[in-house]
Order: sequence, then structure tokens, then C-alpha cells
Amino acid sequence: MRCRISSSRCRQTPSDAGRDAMKTSVPVLMYHKVGAEGQRFLNVGARDFARQMRLLKRMGYQAVTFAAVIQGLFHGEPLPYRPVCITFDDGYCNVFDHAAPVLQSLGWAATVFVPTAYVGGANTWDRQEGKPVLPIMGWTQLRALTDRGWELAGHTHSHVRLDLLEDDLARKEIADGCEALREGAGAMVSTFCYPFGRYNERTPRLVLDLGLQGACTTRSGLARASSSPALLPRVKIAYRDRLPGFLYRLLIRCRAP
Repeated sequence: MRCRISSSRCRQTPSDAGRDAMKTSVPVLMYHKVGAEGQRFLNVGARDFARQMRLLKRMGYQAVTFAAVIQGLFHGEPLPYRPVCITFDDGYCNVFDHAAPVLQSLGWAATVFVPTAYVGGANTWDRQEGKPVLPIMGWTQLRALTDRGWELAGHTHSHVRLDLLEDDLARKEIADGCEALREGAGAMVSTFCYPFGRYNERTPRLVLDLGLQGACTTRSGLARASSSPALLPRVKIAYRDRLPGFLYRLLIRCRAP
């Protein structure tokens, strides 16, 4: 695949094999914070995010929700020719402030994984590690995103490590978080993301047994039809990624076997 970048355009010439791969794999981009001042940890600058999204648009990508990825890869629902899924873990207010307007200007929606005990609060789970505490969106903001076509998805109730919990407690954390999203935002919750990327050999089955259609991890790679729907990898976008690094992750690194 050849890609030429300039300030105004990006051309791609996919091979036949590349076209076939696009039908069975989707890049699911993983973000947390956008435009958090003075931070590098799990943060992408607001300008960098805007440039990344506009580049994707010029390259012919179309954004879909994580639920649409699951339906397309595993249930035969149609996907755009070149789909991309944009996900945000934890539901930070800076996503609403900086990322949502960019995506709205492109006519795109995204998926937010929300730990519901912290809605309207802050990410106090990071305090014990000495990391900055930032505000989490409230229900009004979350409902506003659903009105724009965004997907709200499960991230447990208390943002806990599921691999450390007994099955009954893990099941309750997953179920309570999803139910709170349904009640608080009127969301149709069908997907999930593991907090801290942690799970054990039983956790994916718990997710599916609760009626959820799929889940994503923090492992690096493309979401493929050959994967388990409850263990789909993502493409982590880092603070240091300018456009060349962003493209490297999207087009090369995440496609390596």
C-alpha cells in the first residue's frame, strides 16, 4: 500500500489483497484524554487529534461505532469500504470539549467506554499512583453524545481490575455498569472494554453470557473476523504521535502478525 502525505492530500492505492483485508479487519483506535493541558500520560493533544481525524477523512476512511464493528465482522452487517472505529476510555470531559466538536464537523461518531460510578466525578482511581485527576462527563454530556450518534459502552461500574475479582463480583461489575448507562443515558449498551486492559481466562465468557456482543482490549492490532468478539485488539495512539507516527501505527505496526 502506497501513501503520499502532503499538507493538503493523502493518496492510497490499495491492492486487491488490501481490499479483501478491509472487509475482514477494522482499525479500532484507542484514546483516553484529548487536550489535557500539561499531560502526556494517555493524552493526545487537541490539535494532533484534529489533524489525525482530518487525515483519516482525506484517506477515505469512514468512522463507525464499536457496536457496528462487531456487527460487521461477526454478524454480516455491511461496513463502509474503509471503516475506522474511534474509541475513548473513561469518558473524560476533555473528550466532550475537544474531540466531539472535531468529529461532529466531519459527520462522525465514536464510542465511549464509561465507568458509571464516576459519571459527573473524576478519575480518582489514578490518584493512588500519583497521576492527575481529571473530571469525567456527567449524564447531560453523555446524553448529548448519544443524540449525536455516539455509542456509550460498558467499562464496569467501579473501574476495577476484573482479573482480580471472583466471577460473581466481576459479573456484577459488568452488569451494573451497563445497566446504569441504560438508565442514566438511555443507551443501547451492547459492547464493553476491560478496565486497565485486564481480564482472566473466564472474563470474556462472562461478557458474552451477559448478552453483550463483544469487547475490546488494550492489546495492539486490528480487529479481525478471525478473532474472538470478546477479545478484540485496538491501535493505541500516543502523545508523541504526529502524523507520520500515527500513520505508522495505523498502516504498518498494527498489521504486523
